[in-house]
Amino acid sequence: MSIDQTGEKNESEPAAGAGEQALRQQLHALLEWQRAILESANHAIIATDINGFIIDFNPAAQQMLGYTAEEVVHRHTPALIHDMQEVITRAGVLSKELGFPVEPGFEVFVAKARIGLREEEEWNYIRKDGGRVPVLLSVSALKDSDQKIIGFLGVAVDLATRKELESSTAQAKAHQLSAGIISIIAEGILCLSPQAPYRILFANPFAAGLLNISEHLIKDQAL
Repeated sequence: MSIDQTGEKNESEPAAGAGEQALRQQLHALLEWQRAILESANHAIIATDINGFIIDFNPAAQQMLGYTAEEVVHRHTPALIHDMQEVITRAGVLSKELGFPVEPGFEVFVAKARIGLREEEEWNYIRKDGGRVPVLLSVSALKDSDQKIIGFLGVAVDLATRKELESSTAQAKAHQLSAGIISIIAEGILCLSPQAPYRILFANPFAAGLLNISEHLIKDQAL
């Protein structure tokens, strides 16, 4: 069996043998108890069999990438959602890092996981509509009761969303910090509307005290 560059199964080759089918059944059994977690996870989770064909594509992955599970499960490998040039570049980096050739293809994503190393890398996922989603992808091996690798699990965090959230959190913290500093300054600080008639937009506690107006009532007071 072979995989073309689109990550699609070559239908002209023989169907999977009994051994491969048994491995897939084991992998499905292993994932079954995790299904509720996969279905409710906020991150895109994609599970593959040992050969790289997708066997689980959770709702977050569907939302992120625009494909339904039916469109990709047992039909494609993760090559479908990756930029081939990025894969080729990563193959070169890994070959140098690991000391053995890593072919550009599915092995790029799992070479480290196969030998028990942590694999975490930034990629640009390609959506069904052609749009790109920057992600941080972590890959781990799935093993049976005999510790034999029977598949792989990839968890992708949307970096655009995460950076947005981090930025929002940082801005909120900065606002809280600046508000805290302003509130304890022992000088009156007023922020007025830019044009007459002037109204108070903000006043720190010291300024409110000087004007003898409660801090929570001072906003919008006319001067």
